Amino acid sequence: MNEISSVDYSRPIVPNILVVEDNEELWACIKRLIMLNIPKASFYWTTTGEEGKELIQEKKDYSLVIADWGLKGKMTGFDLWEYCEQYKPEIPFIVISGRGIDEFVKFAGKYKTPPSFLPKPFYPADFKYLINAHLHRRK
Repeated sequence: MNEISSVDYSRPIVPNILVVEDNEELWACIKRLIMLNIPKASFYWTTTGEEGKELIQEKKDYSLVIADWGLKGKMTGFDLWEYCEQYKPEIPFIVISGRGIDEFVKFAGKYKTPPSFLPKPFYPADFKYLINAHLHRRK
């Protein structure tokens, strides 16, 4: 008989969410939306892809990364996703952008499994659905 691993399912999983967004107002909005839906979530916020990459390298247990496509610095949100795909593929990733879905499809079409995409401005219900889908898939 195989031994069942001892996982404590009675303790809720507290997600660690990294947000890479250079617009402080949008960051505040994202944080508010997450707090309404996942009150115990831990947040990490930075404004550049390079800083996001450093945080991902330092902390191994992010539950979700949300990154703007266009960021300050040399790395885009897509560059950060490519890094995660190569070195941390277990981390769910959402790219948000003011660029339209058509541009995303053209760019992401070359990848076998592109990241999730949420165009700005987005509806809170769409944001909630997407983050919950990723976090529940991860459990």
